[in-house]
Amino acid sequence: MLIRSQDKMHLLPISKLSVEQFGNSSEFFDTEHKHHIVCDGMNIGGYSIKEKALEVLDMIQEQNDTNEWSKVLYVGSAKMGQNTVPSMTFEMPQDDEVN
Repeated sequence: MLIRSQDKMHLLPISKLSVEQFGNSSEFFDTEHKHHIVCDGMNIGGYSIKEKALEVLDMIQEQNDTNEWSKVLYVGSAKMGQNTVPSMTFEMPQDDEVN
């Protein structure tokens, strides 16, 4: 599965994801959001509170699990002549789009 960063500038394969907290002194991360989801050292999304960042990780996990099932279903449907390819990209939501 691929993940598209919040700023739409990066499309990365899912790998090690973590939530990291940064203060206002960080030059690499925006200072509006203190909790960032990082994929192999790259900031792919920032959130105002840790709970929002964890909710997004849950969303990524859920879509990844769903995509694994979709792959199985796609192989089965392709054998029956249907060619609907499941979406394999998760787009990082903005802070205000997460509860």
